[in-house]
Amino acid sequence: PLCLYVSSSAVLVRYAAGDYDTVIDLCRHLIDMDARYGFSLGRRLLGAAYLQVGRTREALGEMETAVREFREPVLLAWLAHARAVTGDKAGASSLVKELAAIGQTRHVPAYHFALAHVGLGDVDTAFAALEQACLDRDPHLAQVAVEPRFIPLRSDPRYGQLLARLGLDRQGRPHDAHAS
Repeated sequence: PLCLYVSSSAVLVRYAAGDYDTVIDLCRHLIDMDARYGFSLGRRLLGAAYLQVGRTREALGEMETAVREFREPVLLAWLAHARAVTGDKAGASSLVKELAAIGQTRHVPAYHFALAHVGLGDVDTAFAALEQACLDRDPHLAQVAVEPRFIPLRSDPRYGQLLARLGLDRQGRPHDAHAS
């Protein structure tokens, strides 16, 4: 319970399982533990969990705080997604442009660009970013089957193709190549 990384893993598992109330409680604990270390995952996941339960004002507040405190490209992408799905498409588009500019001088994971584009409803660009994430061998792709923010992509045939390419089923479990 006192290790940020182990506690973060527990939060990620609960988030993937859709247990957002537990995620909110665990993230508050992470943020309390994290005061000295500058570990952004607690605020990022707290914002995402708030978004999933419809607490949009709190979601935006947590993500904006995280962006101010840490100024990481991933946080900008998550904030862009949150702004887009809460109706601030112009603000989200501005953040995506900022991310693209940052990407000229530093790595911005394509997986997170995909999240921002899903929020904006730009499915083709989201899939293009996920394709780039595959080429980059982005470890975050392991979460694509269980990340609730990708639900808008699930009815598209490209989503099933992506999961097959990654060797995952729709619950995020690896395919058994020998199963009948």
